[in-house]
Amino acid sequence: MEFKSIKEFREYLRRYNSNSFVEVGTSICWQEWQNGGPRISPLGQVIKNSRRNYALRLILLASAGNPYRNQAITVQEFESLIDVLSNFANHTISNKTLLDTEAEYTFNSLHTWEQDNCKTVRNWKLLLSDIFTKELIRKNGGHLFLQRQALFQNSGFWTPLALVQLARVQRTMKVFEILNSIDLNTINFFESSTKFNHEFYFVQFMSSIGYFLKTRFRGGGVLDFKKSFDIDFDDELKSKGYTEENLRIFVRLNSRVFSSSDRDSFRNIVTERLNNTSEVYHPFFYNSFLDYPFIDLGHDKYCLPDACSLMESSWNITCKHLPSNKILDQAFEQYLANVLLPIIAPNCFEKIREVENPQSSDDKRADFLITLPNVYIIIECKNSLMSSDTSVCFNPKGLASLWGRIHGATEQISSTINPHSAP
Repeated sequence: MEFKSIKEFREYLRRYNSNSFVEVGTSICWQEWQNGGPRISPLGQVIKNSRRNYALRLILLASAGNPYRNQAITVQEFESLIDVLSNFANHTISNKTLLDTEAEYTFNSLHTWEQDNCKTVRNWKLLLSDIFTKELIRKNGGHLFLQRQALFQNSGFWTPLALVQLARVQRTMKVFEILNSIDLNTINFFESSTKFNHEFYFVQFMSSIGYFLKTRFRGGGVLDFKKSFDIDFDDELKSKGYTEENLRIFVRLNSRVFSSSDRDSFRNIVTERLNNTSEVYHPFFYNSFLDYPFIDLGHDKYCLPDACSLMESSWNITCKHLPSNKILDQAFEQYLANVLLPIIAPNCFEKIREVENPQSSDDKRADFLITLPNVYIIIECKNSLMSSDTSVCFNPKGLASLWGRIHGATEQISSTINPHSAP
């Protein structure tokens, strides 16, 4: 099976009923991480995880198709399409001038960003366009492209209930606690928005995977709330929030109807992202299951296509119910001051006082100073979250904005201390 372009590949997907891709793809995603076993080699784990990611990508690409087609995709055909996407020797997206084009777009986007933010950059000692020439961007573009591809293929590595995945949820819980210590309205706002006890909310990540594992719909992944549950939790577990009703609330809250005329349907969300992504990057565009891990199939029936994406989504879906993103800056500073720096640099760090300059709101300084015998370490905290598209594939505007924010932190550091002075 060969295709001349990703456009031709997507047209081929449209011949099938898009709902069947969800059903078959979900089965394959769950099988890939369940059937490994303890004896599988490290290389075998990498290959299975890569195939799971390609299966997930096929679900996303096909979800923009037609749910009313008569022809359904089979497991064998789905597996063949995974092989097509992972066939690097004859890949469908090969483009010999891709890196040259990326360098051109990135360089032009940097200039545009500086022009649009002229008030911000006018006092900078060094402009980004002075550092990043087309030649420099092109020189480093190759290995950055490979890093993006490696990140895509190995996303969600390990099993959903491995310690490294559980740590994602635990980190989210810790940050949530810090946010509430800064703004005591955080918990009230969160619980009002989710209609959920915040402690019970976080245990539903593990509860969801356990419930969905118990379903036997082609290997798991689909849950019908109209059918009776075969899981009995004792009173102690129920007191911690492990109940059917809590799971139902959690799943509904973090799901979207798969296909409907509603603008917020999963199909329309994916289609909009595809339309805003260059065709050559369609196989690697953003995984929307990180925002909405569950699919509403109708009649109180839900699908969890990828358990690994659910664990990775913990921060994304929690952020939707915060009173303001502005407290993230404060939370990160507090985390450094109260948790991280006392561990890695006890007794040698200090918080730098804010500058009070009524003449200029731009007169800012860095946040922390670590003093060591032979070196100063200066830390500036920035709420510079990448756009989801920038972190996954090539987005020159998003990249220019990110680099601008990072360089802005460097300029603040240079205003804090004379780099030529010795400790």
